[in-house]
Amino acid sequence: MNAPASPSIDLAIHPIEGPSLEGRADCTLLHVLRAEALGHAVDAPQLAGWRSGCRAAGLDDAPEMPTVVTGIDLAVATTECLLAHIHDRRTQAVRPARGSPGAFLISPATEGIARSTAQVAVGFVMDLLSGGDGWQPERLAEEIARLRRLVSELPDRADPVTPLMVEAARALGLLWRPSRLQPGTILFGEGRRQVRFDRSAPLNAATLGAALTPSKLATKRFLAGLGIPVLPCRVVVDRAEAGRAAAELGFPVAIKPIDGTLFQGVALDVQSVEEAEEAYDRAARHGSAAMIEPYLDTPDFRATVIGGAVAIVMQRNRPYVVGDGERTIAALIAAHNADLRRGRARFPAGYALEVDDEVRWTLARAGLALDTVPEAGHRVMVRTAPVRSLGGYPTNETARAHPEMLRLFERIAHVLAMPVVAIDFRAEALDRPWQDQRIAVLEANARPSIGDIEGDRLARRILEHHFPDPAAARLPTMLVVDLDADANFPAVRAALGAIRSLGLAGPSGVVLDGFPAGGAPASTGAAHGRIAEDATIGLALHWTTGRRLARRGLGIGRIDQAFLPATSSGPIAALVRDHADRIDRFADGAPLVDRIATVAAVAGRLLLR
Repeated sequence: MNAPASPSIDLAIHPIEGPSLEGRADCTLLHVLRAEALGHAVDAPQLAGWRSGCRAAGLDDAPEMPTVVTGIDLAVATTECLLAHIHDRRTQAVRPARGSPGAFLISPATEGIARSTAQVAVGFVMDLLSGGDGWQPERLAEEIARLRRLVSELPDRADPVTPLMVEAARALGLLWRPSRLQPGTILFGEGRRQVRFDRSAPLNAATLGAALTPSKLATKRFLAGLGIPVLPCRVVVDRAEAGRAAAELGFPVAIKPIDGTLFQGVALDVQSVEEAEEAYDRAARHGSAAMIEPYLDTPDFRATVIGGAVAIVMQRNRPYVVGDGERTIAALIAAHNADLRRGRARFPAGYALEVDDEVRWTLARAGLALDTVPEAGHRVMVRTAPVRSLGGYPTNETARAHPEMLRLFERIAHVLAMPVVAIDFRAEALDRPWQDQRIAVLEANARPSIGDIEGDRLARRILEHHFPDPAAARLPTMLVVDLDADANFPAVRAALGAIRSLGLAGPSGVVLDGFPAGGAPASTGAAHGRIAEDATIGLALHWTTGRRLARRGLGIGRIDQAFLPATSSGPIAALVRDHADRIDRFADGAPLVDRIATVAAVAGRLLLR
């Protein structure tokens, strides 16, 4: 994949997965091709100009450079500095690749971000060395801002849960990888030892809860029939019907989209027909119909159940501002947001308070507006919604929960057959039995956001439930280094490809449980990723050449059994030795049929694990 940075410069970007001759972690290999313009030595004024330009654009952490450098050295150093800057990581992102002049390792940027960043760096340095004046600090600053936007727009940045799950996996030593077959999901473990997650939801869980919980009505009906306390509700499809239904149920009521998410279009504590009609209009913008139910004027809670046991019960609190007798509510909200950024807000919301229709509606119901100046010490609730993403704040109340309350939530998880579920409910008090108070289960969430409070602990608990022994989630793996793999692999494929539960990868493609799965991936690491995605596979077998490993990396963190040629030595043999539990060598001239038989025997033993 080549992306021209200028008429005389080409950049080639190659992802390298897993260990290689260059390092132990995933990285991206950057080749600067046809780089005559960058190959010359940089003089002292040019070096000083480079550092001055970096600092003027806000790159104060540009690395120290030796006195004798080339333009390529400056381009790589600039790329390193840019990557660290746009990812907010003070790490060295670029390393020279040993034995490959003009090639550099970039980590941990995505392939697209790596290419864009390297192009900016090369353009900046090219202009500096040519004496041009097109790259003023302002332009570099603009490019940095553009790169930051690219990073901020990566899909996982809008998902606070997946990073928590990934960090928990790292802490547990559990293998993980983003799915290439089902984007947006993460595989923890490999092959038939894997569990695929959509954020906090295991996708191989029982289907009952997964089928019910997307429908609030279906969940209510099911739980009510099993003795779980829920609220009656009415479904309406126009504003007049909403007003009538609300009056029949009796005020106050709550109105919400029947298929909405993230509290969008929800109105709580609706007090009149007029408010019900207005609330319906908002709900209708976020769903196909609206549901109306009585509103319990009680605290709002969420219980998260993991593996059949309550992991946390949190109270979800409404956001507020406190008057000082001088500033308007709008100014108090702005001050709260500023304090939040500095880490000194009255409550740890985590998200800023954004002024929207729900804020204006909440204030208007209390006879207030954004330009109202509250009295000193007066607490003004600015939303009916208590959820964190809208400015609310959670508190951990698990210790207060009565045993009967905990039993109720665990019962719900049990009847829904869900290993992970978050149960939203309203109750008068956590420290009393649920049978002795007003309480209602509002909904159950199959894919709960665990980032509100103690997210690290909850993510770890989810993975520990599914992987009591993280090391056992690794797919047993074999590696055969064959000098004639290109010629020999058809025979290997014919002899071994039909073995049940075997994932076989070689120079001409991948075979999964006897089914051809496409041509050869770009690297052994990529082939291993394809094998690991198949939940039927119990063993991965890679038949490859030393030259391919040297060019594309090993890409496998641990190998149970490796086979090397008798005369194999040097860095490739050392690389395999570093990652293999056991290494055997084939004698020079050993017949291919004998080697295949030996590998098949070992494969049979490993498949029985």
